[in-house]
Amino acid sequence: MLFKNKSRSLSDGALISLLIRVALGPLFFGMGVMKLTHYVDTVDRIRAGFATAWLPLELFTPFIYIMPPLELLLGLALVLGYQYRYTLVALSLFMSALSFGLMTQGNFDSMIRNLLIVIIALYGISRSSENVWTIDKALARK
Repeated sequence: MLFKNKSRSLSDGALISLLIRVALGPLFFGMGVMKLTHYVDTVDRIRAGFATAWLPLELFTPFIYIMPPLELLLGLALVLGYQYRYTLVALSLFMSALSFGLMTQGNFDSMIRNLLIVIIALYGISRSSENVWTIDKALARK
């Protein structure tokens, strides 16, 4: 155990889950807010980036439009601990799809950074049963 107090002990998995939520939740929430604040400019900028991809831009268009609100929702769900395991699965799929798009652009540096987030999320999934202090647990107690 990394952390212990008199009333309750926090397992390593619970601490890891909490750290993942605290690290990734605000990051995605903030990016979603920033992108939604300037939604049209964001979509245009992302479309311009995908214009150089070796796949037709039309394949990326739906993803480009849902990316900002999805980042905000995933970030909020992580912060609250709402459906933690499913949120991490959705985050992994989202970041994997984004990494594929970045690969089609030849943007390998960003692709690798995104895949690191996927690895962190997958590790979080493996320890998700130990997650505590979530909105789900609070609602289950009522």
